[in-house]
Amino acid sequence: MATLYSCMDALLDEMEDFVREHYGHDSAGWRSGDFAAGALLEFTGRHDGARIGHWTVGDVREFLLDWFPRTVWADEDLQADVPDCAVVFFRFMAARSSLSGDPLSELERACAQLRSQFLSSCRDPRQWDPAKQRLSLILARLPACARRARTSNRSPAPHRTRGAAAVQTPCSGALPRCGGRWREAP
Repeated sequence: MATLYSCMDALLDEMEDFVREHYGHDSAGWRSGDFAAGALLEFTGRHDGARIGHWTVGDVREFLLDWFPRTVWADEDLQADVPDCAVVFFRFMAARSSLSGDPLSELERACAQLRSQFLSSCRDPRQWDPAKQRLSLILARLPACARRARTSNRSPAPHRTRGAAAVQTPCSGALPRCGGRWREAP
């Protein structure tokens, strides 16, 4: 398991350079790319870990309309960035010749077309699994300033410094890393 996360970290470090070069510090890719790419990698790793670069429109649909809304807690700003960040991730994978499956243009189009359904699914508690429902109830009881403080002061789990939450534990990585390298422009 440690090797999987080491590989994920190496890939995300490489993607950080790609985002910096092609999108800059004022982009969705810079704000939330680390988190969204981690979620995409975790999703595909749970389905077919040997083929993290293989993506189809069906996979994008399942990720955006089922897996992410059901299992990952993220604030509205981060949710709004996820479809754009997915496009950045697919472009990065294509640039490094690691993308297979459907053509990049079809994946990009799917992300754009599914955006509004994705945002609706993320806001619909009927879509959430029980662990995410419990986490959301807990967070709803906290004042907004406490939620921000919990997010920005949160230390990531030792084996996971990036990415989305495990299906069983939505808070294990679902809160974005504020103060992480991608959050601060150099």
